[in-house]
Amino acid sequence: MSGFVAEEKRSTGALGVGFYSRYLRSMRSMAWMGPLLLLLIISENFFANGFRWLVSLWVEGCSGNLCLEGKPFEIPVRRYLAELSPQRSLSVLVWFVLFAVFFRAFTWTFVTGFLARGGRSLHDEVVENLSHVPVTFYDENPTGRIVRRFSGDYANLLVEIPNYINDIFGCIAEIIWIFVLVALQAPLACLACLPCALVYLRIQANFRPASREVQRLGKVLETPVWSVFTESVAGMQTIRAYGKADEFHKRLGELQQRYAYAYLTQNRMTRWLNVRLKMTSEMFGLIVTLFVISALARGTLGAGVAGFLMSLSIGLDGTMQWLTRSFSMIDSTMVSLERILEYRNLPREGFASDSLLTSSSHRETTRGAELSFVNLSARYREGLPRVLHNVTTTIPAGARVGIIGRTGAGKSTLFQALYQMLDMESGEVLINGRSLAERTLAAARGCFAIVPQEPHLFAGTLRHNLDRLGLHEEVRLWEVLKAVRLADYVRTACPGGLDFNILERGGNLSVGQRQLVCFARALLMDTPIVLMDEPTASVDLETDAAIQTAVKELFQGRTLLVIAHRLETVQDCDLVLVMNQGRLVAQGRPEDILPKWMDGSDSNALLA
Repeated sequence: MSGFVAEEKRSTGALGVGFYSRYLRSMRSMAWMGPLLLLLIISENFFANGFRWLVSLWVEGCSGNLCLEGKPFEIPVRRYLAELSPQRSLSVLVWFVLFAVFFRAFTWTFVTGFLARGGRSLHDEVVENLSHVPVTFYDENPTGRIVRRFSGDYANLLVEIPNYINDIFGCIAEIIWIFVLVALQAPLACLACLPCALVYLRIQANFRPASREVQRLGKVLETPVWSVFTESVAGMQTIRAYGKADEFHKRLGELQQRYAYAYLTQNRMTRWLNVRLKMTSEMFGLIVTLFVISALARGTLGAGVAGFLMSLSIGLDGTMQWLTRSFSMIDSTMVSLERILEYRNLPREGFASDSLLTSSSHRETTRGAELSFVNLSARYREGLPRVLHNVTTTIPAGARVGIIGRTGAGKSTLFQALYQMLDMESGEVLINGRSLAERTLAAARGCFAIVPQEPHLFAGTLRHNLDRLGLHEEVRLWEVLKAVRLADYVRTACPGGLDFNILERGGNLSVGQRQLVCFARALLMDTPIVLMDEPTASVDLETDAAIQTAVKELFQGRTLLVIAHRLETVQDCDLVLVMNQGRLVAQGRPEDILPKWMDGSDSNALLA
């Protein structure tokens, strides 16, 4: 692990039958759909090989003793084809081909569609689980790593794996049909099956583990490429402003080169496989051809059937290569399923089945609430240094509290502790004398509304951004917009009003307008405690003054905690808390604290 970012996990060893069974169990109705899928695949390959068999019988006809001493299952077919006119025979073969093509298309669509449905089910489970993981998970894992799970890995789960499974069972069915047909027509040729099968299995045993591990390595080396790319796109303006474009370009090139090594290794291994499979299949084809020529010379086999058997043995080369490739590729792409399952099984915060706050019955009954910190110590996660040290204070119900301190003093961290996003080492937080630990996580967080320092909006309608659970009537939404002085702008400049579509991260609104939407959202929540993390840092002085006036009116009677970047913001507070290096170093009325803070020497003494 480098810094705070966790190193990406990389599994080793074979996946095992149990792993594949977990994939199959994710699909509904597999118990009765599985046999049906196998029947479709076997039937599809019967029609594919059946056409060549029909052509061979049609070419030979009933000449000589073929309709008298031939195979019992062939004689009726030979006679039927011999009795048909050339035009009629051609019509039968054309309709047979059309039906075979239609049946193959239907089988492929049905099989891959059913398997892809299991991938969508796993995707939904991962999304559900990620909504309940600890917030520190998103700090430990770069955005590119998470995006890769829902792009490349999910694409493999939805498209590649169903196709490979279809190919594997199709190739196995075709090889079985080839061996059955060869055994029926030239039984002695089956003597070549055993040594060829042993060689084939040996090649598989050497190739598949190596291919699987190279693919795993490739996945781990590919993720940093996506992470750096997304970081570069998001911070392009900053990168150019500081003249670091060449540095990022060089870093991205190095990561791409590392990934290219794994990709090139995979290609070389595939070439190694193709050469050995080619030799094995050609050896089988040679033996079958020798037996066929011998039978043809003795007159026990017709020329058409002889050509049919030789075409089967020659075609075995491509089938074996495709089967081995499919086996190796499904091992490789199953790594994507392994990574998806890793995210599905991530530990949750503690309310796996606890629904979000949806009614006022979950909240405190009083308008404001008394908030107490009792010897609170916390760290971001286990193994990291403390970020809060024995914080102890009591904030009266309905009080307006300003929190000040230098950068990194622990002001925002205190808010994270209220939302239980930290690893609580000791102490507790009380609301009206009751510990937050005694409540469900959703109920505990439902006691707070927050206006963040960086206003964050979601792609969707303004209505959705204000009231994502749909708990409030439209009249109430307009009331809060009017309270934060956004109603006129929404009516005149936003087509659709409350149904105005906001771009990702609020791209079609100014920073100040996004912050006002966050104010309106906090106002709608109607919680006893409101947290403001430097809420006016992104607005001008005039808007700041208007917002401060609105805050006094809108949040009157509620307990208000404000992290301030301007000392004027906390002058009207009832209480001021001074934080330094995760400790509460001073508290008192603004007239007692602020003079010391604004005096440079006294401020240094206060934070010593």
